[in-house]
Amino acid sequence: MPIVMNPEKIDLVDSGSFAAYWLQYQQPNSLPDCKTVFADTIFHIHNYALGMYYWNVGSLPDSKIVGAGGALRELTGHSEEEWLGAPPHFALQHFFPDDVPFVMAYVMKFDQYLNQLPVEERKNVRASIFARISTPEKKIKWLCIQYPGSYYDSEGKLIYILAVCSDISHIKKDNNPPFMSILDTSMGEQKVFLCHNPGDELKSHAGLPNL
Repeated sequence: MPIVMNPEKIDLVDSGSFAAYWLQYQQPNSLPDCKTVFADTIFHIHNYALGMYYWNVGSLPDSKIVGAGGALRELTGHSEEEWLGAPPHFALQHFFPDDVPFVMAYVMKFDQYLNQLPVEERKNVRASIFARISTPEKKIKWLCIQYPGSYYDSEGKLIYILAVCSDISHIKKDNNPPFMSILDTSMGEQKVFLCHNPGDELKSHAGLPNL
């Protein structure tokens, strides 16, 4: 059983800071084909899902989405063709508006967490971000965002990131704020991250789903 650490609180992130953060990755690269890089993972991607799901691959140097699949239209209202080539913020627009600053903060924090580790140790770290999505039918559903695949260049810079977004509304139905869990399998530790939300007292993290 992993040891669950006390929650660590981090600051929310606005869209300008989020966009500026990823500029560090936008540099000329001779990129391998993402479908080749993630061929096996995508083939078995249903094994990562916790419910109905969709997935997407982001290219950091190109600042665009280069792969997508799953229940895209059912959960986001957009087809694979609309996802491919779209900018990164396209993925954010499907989340419940109040949750977007949380998602941006957690995604950045996860990347910063990984950057502190040697590349060979990063595969031992798994993040799960819990946030709400607004479906095409205007229903609010909880999603679990996981990252089963990533690809780094020779300098350890992130090139591709594969995300799987699973509908967990059959498991989680509360109105608590979004949160992130990071599991380090090498250390047997699980850390929980919550965001400071100015003007709104954070609710207790009691009742986190045991996934």
